[in-house]
Amino acid sequence: CGGIVMLFAAPDEAVTLSLVSCVVVVIWLVLVPAVRRNYAQRLTSTLRVGGLTAFASESVLDAARRRVLLGTLENRDARIVLAALDELGADLDPTSRSTLANLCSHAEAPIRVAALTRLGNQPPASLSLFQRGEVVRALGDQVPEVRAAAALAHARLNEDDAVQALAPLHDDQRAMVQSATLSGLLSYCGFEGAMVGGKRFAELLGAKDPEDREAAARALGGIGRSGARRLIPLLGDPVPRVRLAAAVAAHDVRDPRLVPALIAQLHDRSTRGALMGALAAVGA
Repeated sequence: CGGIVMLFAAPDEAVTLSLVSCVVVVIWLVLVPAVRRNYAQRLTSTLRVGGLTAFASESVLDAARRRVLLGTLENRDARIVLAALDELGADLDPTSRSTLANLCSHAEAPIRVAALTRLGNQPPASLSLFQRGEVVRALGDQVPEVRAAAALAHARLNEDDAVQALAPLHDDQRAMVQSATLSGLLSYCGFEGAMVGGKRFAELLGAKDPEDREAAARALGGIGRSGARRLIPLLGDPVPRVRLAAAVAAHDVRDPRLVPALIAQLHDRSTRGALMGALAAVGA
C-alpha cells in the first residue's frame, strides 16, 4: 500500500513517506528478536509453572514452541524436562528423535524411562543406528524401571530380531523387568517371541514364589485381551499382592470376560479399589 501511495504523491511527500517507511522497517527489525525472546521466555515460564498441563489448550505445536521445548530438555529440573517431553508429543522430527536418544543416558532415571518409552513408539525406520543403539545399551541400566522401558522399546522397534537381546532379562532380579520383557516378547516379537516368552510365562504362572506370579500378572496387563483367560486364576490367587497385580492388569486388559471374576473378588477390601477400576474400564 505504501508503494502505491508514493506513486501518486508529490515528490516531497514521497521522500517523507520513504523516510517513515524506513523508520517503521527498522523498528520492526529491532522488535522482532525481542518479541521472539519474550515469547520463548514466556513459554519456558509456562512450562515451569504449569507443568504437564501448561499447553493443554493449544493443539498445534509451532516451530517456535518446538525450539523452546527442545531447549528446555537441557534444564536441570527433571520435572520441567518431563513436562517438555510430554508436550512434544509422539510426532517427532529428526532433531527431536536425536535429542531423545541423548536423554537415554540422562542422570535422572525418570527422564531415561520417558525418553526410551517415546523412542520405542517411533516408526522403526525413522531411527538411526545410534538411536537404536541407545535403546540396546539401556537394557543393562542399573535402574530396573529403565531396563523395563528399554525392553519394551527394543521389542517394539525390532520385533523378532529383539528376542536374542531380551532373553537374558527373563532372569532379571526385578519382577517389573521380567514382566516388561514377557510383554514385549509376546506382544511384538512374533512366533519366536511367543516360543521363548511363552515358556518363561508358564514357569512364572505356576511358580510357588508369589513374586513370580505377580510378574506373570503384570506381563498379562501389557499383552492385552489375548491374555485375559490366563488372568482369571490370578485374580483369585491366595496372596494379596498377586491379586492386586492381577486387578491392575485387568484394568489394562479391559476384557468383558473378566467381569465375573472381578465381581467375585469384590469382597476383598485390599483389592476392591483396583477391582472397581478394572470394572469401570471394561464398562461394567
